[in-house]
Amino acid sequence: MSAPADRAIPPSVFIRWLVAGAVLVNLFIGGMVALVLFQERERQFAEAESLAANLSRVLEENLAGFIGKIDLTLLAVGDEVMRQIAAGGIDKAALDAVLARNDARLPEALGLRVVDAEGIIRYAVTDVVVSQVSIADRPQFIFLRDNPRPGLVISKPVFGRVAKQWMVTLSRRIDNPDGSFAGDVHVAITLARFTEIFGGV
Repeated sequence: MSAPADRAIPPSVFIRWLVAGAVLVNLFIGGMVALVLFQERERQFAEAESLAANLSRVLEENLAGFIGKIDLTLLAVGDEVMRQIAAGGIDKAALDAVLARNDARLPEALGLRVVDAEGIIRYAVTDVVVSQVSIADRPQFIFLRDNPRPGLVISKPVFGRVAKQWMVTLSRRIDNPDGSFAGDVHVAITLARFTEIFGGV
């Protein structure tokens, strides 16, 4: 009749089992919580990566569209300047009208300017103050002068001698009928304006 008593679990062992069981349960719960937190962190990280990639793509597309619009304007003005040169010389009134019309399509810019072969700003929209300022030493002007087919040239940030602000200049070469260098047409965008345009994207 003493066998059942022999098989009884001593209280100290039972307590140790309870403690061990509680520890295992707590470890399991802790592990599950850690797994959930890790998975949530991974999900948030993946979402952040996706958001950054999407934002980068949107910025790239917007910037490409913005530059493309400016380039089309520079091409149109450059073609008109070269047409007038080939016809015998610049008609200032007609060119001023072309500049004003095209400049209105670029409200983000400081103003269209036409520079002669010596680097002097000769024509510009009326709200751009020009006092025979020379840009002959600017790297983008030198590059345009020395390369017959340079395409669109985008400068490094420079401090504008007319606008007195830090800016980036986008330029196109203008040729004489014989292919020699006649100057350039360019437009400037301030760095502050770039930040303003793309900061809200």
